[in-house]
Amino acid sequence: MKKMYSLLALFCREINLPGHKIAHKIKKSFSRVEQIIFYILFFVLVTSTVVLLFCINQAFLVKVPKEGGFIIEGVVGVPQTINPVTTNPFTSPEVDNGLVALIYSGLLKATPTGTLIPDLAKDYTISEDGLVYTFTLKDNLSWHDDEPITSDDVSFTIQKAQDPKIDSKYKANWVGTTVTTPDKKTVIFTLSEPYSPFLQNTTIGILPKHLWKNVSSDTFEHNRLNTIPIGSGPYKISKIKKHGDDTIEYYDLIAFENYAMGKPYIKKIRVQFFTDESVLLEAYKKGGVTNTNSIPPKTAEDLAKDYPYQLARLPRVFGVFFNQNEAKIFADKTVREALNLTVNKKEIIDEIFYGFATEIDGPIPPGALGFMAHTEETPLTLTTDERLEGARKLLKDSGWSPNEEGVLTKKTTDGVQTLKFSISTTQTSELFAVAYKLKESWEKLGAKVDMKFFETTNDLKDHAIRQRKYDILLFGEIIGRDSDPFAFWHSSGRLDPGLNVALYTNIAVDKALELARATTSTEARIKQYEIVQKEIAKDIPAVFIYSPKFIYFTRNNIMKLYLHTLNTPSERFLNVHEWFIETEQIWKIFARDKEIL
Repeated sequence: MKKMYSLLALFCREINLPGHKIAHKIKKSFSRVEQIIFYILFFVLVTSTVVLLFCINQAFLVKVPKEGGFIIEGVVGVPQTINPVTTNPFTSPEVDNGLVALIYSGLLKATPTGTLIPDLAKDYTISEDGLVYTFTLKDNLSWHDDEPITSDDVSFTIQKAQDPKIDSKYKANWVGTTVTTPDKKTVIFTLSEPYSPFLQNTTIGILPKHLWKNVSSDTFEHNRLNTIPIGSGPYKISKIKKHGDDTIEYYDLIAFENYAMGKPYIKKIRVQFFTDESVLLEAYKKGGVTNTNSIPPKTAEDLAKDYPYQLARLPRVFGVFFNQNEAKIFADKTVREALNLTVNKKEIIDEIFYGFATEIDGPIPPGALGFMAHTEETPLTLTTDERLEGARKLLKDSGWSPNEEGVLTKKTTDGVQTLKFSISTTQTSELFAVAYKLKESWEKLGAKVDMKFFETTNDLKDHAIRQRKYDILLFGEIIGRDSDPFAFWHSSGRLDPGLNVALYTNIAVDKALELARATTSTEARIKQYEIVQKEIAKDIPAVFIYSPKFIYFTRNNIMKLYLHTLNTPSERFLNVHEWFIETEQIWKIFARDKEIL
């Protein structure tokens, strides 16, 4: 009781209440029972007040992202050219593309769902005729070295992409486009003809003119700035660690405070380089790497049992393309139809990709604009035996019969045709396995199939694709989210440097592709792409097999990491500035500029 009295007296004294003298009177005037009752009521009052204040505090508290945390991104290979003008998001090493995505930024950028939003740009307008695009830059933009960003930087970058002496993979995107800069914050692009996917071109990373202006075109691809890049993206380089042989071991990147879309929450990203997949995998299992996508399908299947991962669509088309000029037997549509029918795509996906791919039935893959789930001409649910039986009947009814060796032949006015051809592709593990699976299926049908493997994609391009020297080409086409299959299926691309590897000609398809390019209406483009897909399904110039999935393994509990449809693996970083690992609780009135969780 004495302690209770002392606490009451101290409480009154500390808050400067004259009532602390009353405590003495209470002790003298109250009976012992009255004192006990008084102190109990006083304790209840204090406790209730504290609880009430706590509840009020909790009612106004909200959870929000907090700056902090780090990730270690493991990739196979070493950086060579971290330059948005010279790297190719589709063919350059993933090492380079990933770093470009983190370090550089463009006028626009895509969200994980594919919507284009302003990055360096504040806003833009498009003229009614679709020829003039006017961009206005945001205020107070700066490079990682704190120099200001102006419209001159944008103009300079596009000039370099157009420079014939620089091997920019974006050169074709800017043919017929002129760039003017009426002031430091305005960029005007004028096209020679309407081109509906043009806005996608403006996602190219912008180079700092003040650093690159004195670099000649001849030395552009080999300048030291390509390995110590300075950009305006969400992260900037803070440290470069090298091995004894001067190769880079890792880059440490820190959040850029003046990033155009807001400072990233994750404080640091280390991009660490490994010599091969096995070393990377071991590092991931031991916790030395937190994030990676450089994992083959079989390993990914095993890893997925114990570690978290996310999947995303990669809008690509892998299949076999018939060259009727090189192998005359493919001029017979029945042969193409029979070979198409024989392929069991589900088996290929299950046995080679372990489910990390999607069956496709046409030139536009899932996740791309205008995708059609299937066409009536292609049965998707037949078993392997049913496919084989149906294909044999097609060929038999068309006059094909087996010779003494069991290979199908057909008598024609030009002599005897033999169902014999070769498959040309690269030696990558997946394509190698797919090629042999096709060979097995087609030889059961009665074909004689030879294999021609090329060590690299460049070898395949130089010795087969550019010369159009192949019977069947097993190859992948990167369509992208904002699909424009013009380059792959318009008849103007039948010869090198065109990409129409099936040497396909169809007047209706040509017209539809031209109309799709000329309109800015999404609905109109989809309508034209439906025509393209239906015509190609009828003609069967190729066997469309699969579209791969992107597999991203993580260890940290990264929130706001959204993967949907990625043009390239490097697009996993599309919203990296929104990723966060740590959270905190603050009063709602102080969370105006933060996302409430």
